[in-house]
Amino acid sequence: MKLQNELIENRPPTNFETIGFEQTHEVEIPFTVDKVFPLYKPENRNLVYSWWNPTILRDGNEGTPEGQVSVSRADPNGDLDVSLTVTEYNQDKKHI
Repeated sequence: MKLQNELIENRPPTNFETIGFEQTHEVEIPFTVDKVFPLYKPENRNLVYSWWNPTILRDGNEGTPEGQVSVSRADPNGDLDVSLTVTEYNQDKKHI
């Protein structure tokens, strides 16, 4: 055990490249914002994406979704997790 600890302590830090991607898109939906906006709240995404079953990692601020961080497994094989971070939320402007 002592030798193992010495090897770990003397090992130089390992650098590795983080691999990821960001995907955004824009669509026109033939419904009013009042009808569509609730679908994109974190708690209702399962109505849009059948696989959305989130684990909340961080609650939103002051009772709103803003600041909330959640993650859900998108692939039944466990190869893809999708995270959702709500950076802005404005109910009046229908902005999330």
